[in-house]
Amino acid sequence: MPDYAYPEGNAALIRSLELEVHPEGGFFKQTHMMEEKVPSPFANGQERPLATQIYYLLAASSSNPKSHRGKLHMNASTTYHTLHQGRARYTLVRPTTDGSKPEIKHVVMGADSDKGETRQLVVEGGWWKASAVPEEDLKEGKEDKTGCLISEVVVPGFSFDDHKFLTKKGLVELFGGDESAAEVQQLLPYVQED
Repeated sequence: MPDYAYPEGNAALIRSLELEVHPEGGFFKQTHMMEEKVPSPFANGQERPLATQIYYLLAASSSNPKSHRGKLHMNASTTYHTLHQGRARYTLVRPTTDGSKPEIKHVVMGADSDKGETRQLVVEGGWWKASAVPEEDLKEGKEDKTGCLISEVVVPGFSFDDHKFLTKKGLVELFGGDESAAEVQQLLPYVQED
């Protein structure tokens, strides 16, 4: 069983927080959108809310087998992540413009600082991001007590106009057209179907 506190089970979280299935995978609920609008430097000056906030849950679920994984996607704005409970592994990929291989980082959001886990994560716009409940947690844990609940704050506020998914074709192009590259094979489970 994973060695982290998980005081409220996934079914209770989905019900009490009124979470819905997220297009990226997992579940979410927008909890706040600031009324103030600002011209976004990431959207050609188009107005966006100053900030938006959501709950986001990755959860082990036999009824929704993709709910433990978030697909590779990119937001134009910066996203601030704050842990509430559980654990998730984030994969961050920064594209390059000079033809070199993209930078890849792995970060675990969790409460065990001694193991290098973090309770806060900042992902700047322009990075591809994927998340997943670690495989070892899925194997060892009870379904309803295995997952990760966070809050995300996006500044300037989130808009699907400033968001995109990475497809298999895009992933292969990102790594120089080599479909057999180890990085491509590692990231394939996280891409949006073409």
